[in-house]
Amino acid sequence: MKQQKAQIIQLQPTEEQRVYFARASGIARLAFNWALDWWNEQYKLHKEEGAPRPNRVNTWKAWCAHKQACKDERPWLYEVSSDVPKWVIYESLPRAFANWWNPKTRQGPPNFKSKRTARRVFVGQDSCKPANFRHRGIRLAKLGWVRCRSQLRWPASQVRRVTVFEQAGKWYASILFEDPDYTPPVHENQAGAVGVDLGSRKLAVAYDGESFQQWENPKALDGALRRLRRWQRRAARRGVRDSKRRVLEVTRRLRKANSRIARLHKRVADIRRWHGHNVSNALTRDYAVVGTEDLNVKGMMRSAKGTVENPGKNVKAKSGLNRSVADAGMGELLRQIDYKAHWRGGERRQVGRFFPSSRTCSDCGYKHDGLQAREHWACPFCGVVHDRDENAAVNIYRETVGGSTPEPADFGPRTPVESMASAQGQLRLLE
Repeated sequence: MKQQKAQIIQLQPTEEQRVYFARASGIARLAFNWALDWWNEQYKLHKEEGAPRPNRVNTWKAWCAHKQACKDERPWLYEVSSDVPKWVIYESLPRAFANWWNPKTRQGPPNFKSKRTARRVFVGQDSCKPANFRHRGIRLAKLGWVRCRSQLRWPASQVRRVTVFEQAGKWYASILFEDPDYTPPVHENQAGAVGVDLGSRKLAVAYDGESFQQWENPKALDGALRRLRRWQRRAARRGVRDSKRRVLEVTRRLRKANSRIARLHKRVADIRRWHGHNVSNALTRDYAVVGTEDLNVKGMMRSAKGTVENPGKNVKAKSGLNRSVADAGMGELLRQIDYKAHWRGGERRQVGRFFPSSRTCSDCGYKHDGLQAREHWACPFCGVVHDRDENAAVNIYRETVGGSTPEPADFGPRTPVESMASAQGQLRLLE
């Protein structure tokens, strides 16, 4: 079976190579806009006059004819590799139409890309050979060798494509690897299993049947929020604007403020991704079965962002909860656990979306329907004080590995007054 992997490497281009990168990304944007316009015209003729339906092949032929016709007016189209517009017409534009037709993505029709807001990206090499790579270097078509900050993680013979893009003022290469003879390995610890509870307070709490592990949420956005607000206020005051505060001209100071904002956002994303890789790597390396919840992260953010009856402090609390859910990056962490477990011969099992992992007592099985959003809670049936995340991890472990949650007994609490009084005392000490 085939297996695809990717690696992102930061590039260290010279000033001449930066100019080529900017020109190539501009030509990719131009090719996308031209192909979209041609596609729309041909589809209209197809509907009205029965002309051939537009597809990738006739769009590419029309682009080549257009490129040849304007050779004297636009000679710079020949200064970049032919892989740049070919990737746009064969993959980027059809993917935009596929996202429009797919009801799950909920995206509108493809739009023309603006020079100011479009992402600077292009395919630097579509047909790669092992000779195009050396120690911390990549050779791109019509450009030559470009220095890199790291080496390839997998063999150069498996490289299929190199995509170059800019992020926060720096250039990166996304290298796609494809192993045609991949066989999933057998996990070293076949008997190992773990239940993991994800959350916004603690990023992950794991229980393997004997002990607990926990990873704190880095809260990268909270740490950068003060600087982000300051630079966003500065950006809102800069630039030439009209009476409605719309930008008419991007000045040097506005460009500097936007660059600082982009760098801060990239730092937040890097911190969140780094912690996610640490957690997913530790879980998939030590355990063959990783049990998690089927989280609806978008739904969690909508519920946290929902309307409240009492404005003021409650509105701030709701917005803060929404931001903390987004800042945890739980969806990305689940995605990393999925593919890393597959690489190592393990699997990820998940419980149902409505499984009451947090409000079920792991000692007696009582379901506490009136549980509030507290870090610790006392079971009204048996009086045991639970850590909310650890209790959820135990229940997920038992549900995914094959164990069973204990059922509540037919009798009531052993000593209701004494057990609940001691439980309330423990809660006061913990809080």
